[in-house]
Amino acid sequence: MTDHRDDVDPILDALRALPRERAGEEFTAAVLRSAPGAATAPPVGSRPLAALAALLLLVAGVVSWSWERERRREELRGRVDALWQEQRELERAFADLRRTAAEEPRLLYLGSNDRVDFVLDLDRLENPGPRPASLTVNP
Repeated sequence: MTDHRDDVDPILDALRALPRERAGEEFTAAVLRSAPGAATAPPVGSRPLAALAALLLLVAGVVSWSWERERRREELRGRVDALWQEQRELERAFADLRRTAAEEPRLLYLGSNDRVDFVLDLDRLENPGPRPASLTVNP
């Protein structure tokens, strides 16, 4: 079995034996300038444009927020108006029911058998009128 470790390779040993060289500052700066996507300082005229763009974004955000707030307010106003309308309709319906109840006799269904339905007229209970002689109590 052969050993393929780096420390056995004579070429790598020769390369390690070479003296280390450091690149000069000018070389490093030139390489960084020529590299794609190299970080360069923005032109001086672009800073006011960037500030203006940021200001426009801020104004657009505030205006958008204001419009959204107004839209929500209108939506809530519509819901409240719908609730008020529903309340008026319910009040009219209850007034109609009260009128109907006042006009019709108040009856209470007590049950039935095969031949007869038993119904109690509540208006007669409040105003019983004359009683038959058999129901009067003598003191």
